[in-house]
Amino acid sequence: MACDKAIPFCAVCDPTGTKCTKCEDGTYLSGTTCVKCEAGCKLCQNGTDCTTCLDGFFDEILDHWLIDY
Repeated sequence: MACDKAIPFCAVCDPTGTKCTKCEDGTYLSGTTCVKCEAGCKLCQNGTDCTTCLDGFFDEILDHWLIDY
């Protein structure tokens, strides 16, 4: 369903269009709000766990730092 434009970065909403259920790339769902991932992260599960980096970045797995190369 189309989302209410008042929900930034939301890709998919519930049937009422007022609650986000899936966020755009570069953001993650926190409750019903989309929050930006850390810099250099394309997909993340939360504010610290990047699952896919943007081109030009890689994830230092041990430290969870995104490093520009």
